[in-house]
Amino acid sequence: PAPATCDGGDDGGSDGGSGALGAPFDSYHYVVTIKMEVEGADGGLVGGDIEGDFVAPGSHAWRQTFAFGGLSFDESYVIIGEDAWYREGDGDWQAKSADDPVIADGTDLTSADPEFFNDPSFVEDIRAFDSTKEEKNGVSTRKYEFSKDSFDELSALLGEDLLGDTDIEDLVDFSMEIWIDDETDTLIAADLTASTSGEGLADFPVDVPEGGSVTVKMAINVTQINDDSISIEPPI
Repeated sequence: PAPATCDGGDDGGSDGGSGALGAPFDSYHYVVTIKMEVEGADGGLVGGDIEGDFVAPGSHAWRQTFAFGGLSFDESYVIIGEDAWYREGDGDWQAKSADDPVIADGTDLTSADPEFFNDPSFVEDIRAFDSTKEEKNGVSTRKYEFSKDSFDELSALLGEDLLGDTDIEDLVDFSMEIWIDDETDTLIAADLTASTSGEGLADFPVDVPEGGSVTVKMAINVTQINDDSISIEPPI
């Protein structure tokens, strides 16, 4: 289920700030899942989910849950125009403004992140690769598929946006699929799996045993595109 709901019909959104984000669809639901597993390390798992909704022009609601090193985080956010709300776990909602640092710090990988689902430079970069037509989540998309063999070329194009400083020599396995909406160039779905040696992720926040490896998995899925049943309302 969605982490919160908003009434997109009367959200007080503006043309600037959060009102410009999440477009060009009228509404959608999305899930982002991230997992990092460390072979040979006790408790070497970092993972979490972000699940949320967007309603045009400027309503966003999402919940993010992450676990790392025995610690867990559960946070929910709602943005409606210039107003926002935040809570931890099942605690009380706190009224904020959309530009409050507490809200801004939680927007990564969400519809309120201006370049997550709609990144023109990324779309233009991957146009250099072959794609196939495929219907995904109810829309016509261009599907791009990448393997370890294409990692060097892809890395040269995307730089540190692709697995940081990882070199192909450290890469054990790599696969990535991306679906881009034909009409709007919006990211519709993605599926990434990458395994590297411990030396390949020097900045990874878990100690990797000598000879061990790290597997990173990330999945993105945008569904219920332009679904009138999605609404977002103030939580209090």
